[in-house]
Amino acid sequence: MMLVHMKPTSILEVGSGRSTTFLADAAFENNAHIISIEENEEWQKYISDSLEIMCLPHKIITHIPLTKDGWYDVDQFSLKTKLFTQEFDLVFIDGPSGISNRNHEEGINRIVHACRAARMVVVDDTHHPAGLSIVKTIEAARDYSGKFTIDYKQRKWAKKIHEENRDLIIAEDNQAIILTNFSLAEIGHKFLNIV
Repeated sequence: MMLVHMKPTSILEVGSGRSTTFLADAAFENNAHIISIEENEEWQKYISDSLEIMCLPHKIITHIPLTKDGWYDVDQFSLKTKLFTQEFDLVFIDGPSGISNRNHEEGINRIVHACRAARMVVVDDTHHPAGLSIVKTIEAARDYSGKFTIDYKQRKWAKKIHEENRDLIIAEDNQAIILTNFSLAEIGHKFLNIV
């Protein structure tokens, strides 16, 4: 419902997954530019193949490997997202996969820069301090009139995918925070809570 109302014109997704399907569909419906960043080449191929089967834009996922410090190569991130020339209307942050890697100072600076024109920012995994830290950093740099949370349960299949990598998020109860200048009535989502 949020994406239908928002009608995004350009989308950046950091960390691809189930959300990529919804974002690609919104991009298709609104003739919007979209790029999704993914660190895992096998996952990138899986999501791309899934999008192609659904007749959605599937060449939108860009592989950027993680460096030894656990974040995307910042130069490749900037280059492949056209960070300094492209403005994004919607930024969706759900990566890199290891939640502790999300506290990377230069990485967070790039994320904040990507949000400079965003009408909506969604940060997943805010039940973890690293996810919440990203929200606070974005809020310090940008003024959003609305802040909403959405609480959700981790799906069983997602837990199974992540069970071999203990650094990945496998919490039963999860939370995402949405920063926006839209009102709750405009977004019209019954699962959102005002923060």
